[in-house]
Amino acid sequence: MKGKGFLMVILLFLAGIIFNACGSGGGDGGEETTIYTFRGFLINDLLRVQLNITDQEITYQNFLEPEKGTFTFTQKGNFYYYTNPDNGLEFPFLWQDNQILVGLAGDTVQEGDTVYFHFLALKETGQDYGDKIAGEYNWVGIKYEGSLSNKSVNYGSAVVDPSQKTITVTYGNTTVSFPFQFNPDYKAVEIEFQGDNTIGYQYYLDNQISIGWQMVPNQESSYVIGFKKQTNPPQYISSDPNFKYYCLAEDGSTGYAQFYEGQNQETSLELELGNPIWYGAIDDKFGDGTFTYYSFVHGIYLPQKALALVNTDKSQIDIPYFVVCIAP
Repeated sequence: MKGKGFLMVILLFLAGIIFNACGSGGGDGGEETTIYTFRGFLINDLLRVQLNITDQEITYQNFLEPEKGTFTFTQKGNFYYYTNPDNGLEFPFLWQDNQILVGLAGDTVQEGDTVYFHFLALKETGQDYGDKIAGEYNWVGIKYEGSLSNKSVNYGSAVVDPSQKTITVTYGNTTVSFPFQFNPDYKAVEIEFQGDNTIGYQYYLDNQISIGWQMVPNQESSYVIGFKKQTNPPQYISSDPNFKYYCLAEDGSTGYAQFYEGQNQETSLELELGNPIWYGAIDDKFGDGTFTYYSFVHGIYLPQKALALVNTDKSQIDIPYFVVCIAP
């Protein structure tokens, strides 16, 4: 929303970034209307989004301001675009079936440049997740601190234990556990932080995809996308030689990612987000859905569904810091 160049409506996935498909009679001649309903995050906003496929409209409700609005969208190639009437800027987004919605929003800063950030959303469930979300997840995330241009990334793992109502997060050499509860108003997992004014929420697509968001008002905002940790080495390369994941990056770029077999039969990744196009082998030595690309990109992967990347080296400016890609 407002002042943030919303809409995009697009968590993630990433991942995981989620939808409710409903058909109802409407339109001329009794045409069926298809609407998907999502819950997710945009920088400092907690949203419910309805995507009307038939009429090509996006309707959103922000629970934190509060605020509502409707935007129209069009398709251009492999992406869909909406225009924010507040600033006239156009932004891309994608959805996958009725599961995950990913997109970009943005705003113009004083220097005249446009800064971008993701919107991540997952299918609305409307009820407590219960034991469905139990398990271990790989995650990547981005944090904005003080301003939209001051950003950093991180990655790690998380174990969700519904029986104990705890989420245990590990990144680097740090492990910390947080209690959680289900918030019936926001239909979200609410993280309970101790001793500060941080607020945080999560949405899940069963135990396959999670998206998380936390904010310290007027100081920082961050979000993550997580995928189920794989117990067996995943199959990266599709039997379809034309299969690609379509990507949205926090620098505003769009493109694709495609796994392929390298010259020495190693699993490799082609990543196109403008110029140059990157080619190279991935290192998936753990076989759990995490991999390294070159030496500075950390990736997570959910087979045939989605992948997400973070660039941990700010000197490598040709690959964006935070990228979410979903299968068509």
